[in-house]
Amino acid sequence: DWTKHWFVLSGTSLVCFADSAAEDTGTPQQTIDLSAGCSVCSDDTSRNYGFKLKVNNEEYLLSAMTAGIRQNWIKALEKCVQQSSA
Repeated sequence: DWTKHWFVLSGTSLVCFADSAAEDTGTPQQTIDLSAGCSVCSDDTSRNYGFKLKVNNEEYLLSAMTAGIRQNWIKALEKCVQQSSA
């Protein structure tokens, strides 16, 4: 089953909120540290516009609303990793 969340890329962290209103209150459900490096790629899931994020030994399967939004997320996450390793 899929659960809808709201993600924000902040520096070298991917912050997960229950929804956009939770972002306003500053109460994240989870913070994923990307500074140690990660990999991200498109993923053919049962859900449209999926992409996979691997951080250390954890794997996150995410889904975007459109192909364009998925591509923007992948580019932003790749850029974040490149900057943290520079």
